Amino acid sequence: MKQGWMVGCAAAIGLALAPAAFGQATSAQTPGPWTDAQTLQAQELAKLRSGGVRAIAADTAAIEAALAAAPRTNGVEVGGQVIVLVDGSSQAMFMMAAATAKDSPWAGRRVAAVADPYPFLALLLGSYYDEVDRPTDALRVLDLGLALPSETGLIPGQIKPSLMTERGAALVALHDWPRALAAYEAGLALPGLSDVSRAKLLRGRGMALTELGRLDEAESAYNDSLKLEPANETATHELAYLARLRAGGSKTATGLKSLQPPAN
Repeated sequence: MKQGWMVGCAAAIGLALAPAAFGQATSAQTPGPWTDAQTLQAQELAKLRSGGVRAIAADTAAIEAALAAAPRTNGVEVGGQVIVLVDGSSQAMFMMAAATAKDSPWAGRRVAAVADPYPFLALLLGSYYDEVDRPTDALRVLDLGLALPSETGLIPGQIKPSLMTERGAALVALHDWPRALAAYEAGLALPGLSDVSRAKLLRGRGMALTELGRLDEAESAYNDSLKLEPANETATHELAYLARLRAGGSKTATGLKSLQPPAN
């Protein structure tokens, strides 16, 4: 079960990010096609916090519809200004600099950044599908989230590490070990990872390497994760499992729950 991880993840995401304005505009609220998705985001976050990821079961169609309607390009003109969706303060700062640059396509225009609700909705729905053993749907939704305009810029959004961790979990559920390993390694290559995100990705990498028979590398990945989260029970459990394998023990079934720490 991953409810505990998702609630902690949501709290860390900082979804109360206020719309940031820059360039020649200052706008506290900018209505647009994303407004309904922002309202949905707030509703689903409340359900997640109160009941865990399975609490969104009745809303999956609404989240699918919101993601299907997400903008496919960034920089939408609304009310005489250019609106750019951003996922987190790092992207907002980057766009602030980009909008004021002389060679910017928006130079001289009124530009405002608005908090992007779509990456979180993709993460939430993908995690739900993983939770209820629908990894193919999870992979589809997570790939959609990773293809969003705010996730494909030079500065990754704050949700992107979690999207990539969850994508790896979907590939683990599908027992697609080479792609799972590639997903975790791509996540580890992201700039600015927190210790928690890096540790989760390292544990996922360790699991994929174990299943591929690369036990020394798996052991190194788990040990590296423990340097970041010394008390993590999953990593210590997996290291003990590797020791049993080396001693001639048999393999046990892998599962999504082994990728994340126990729920609080």
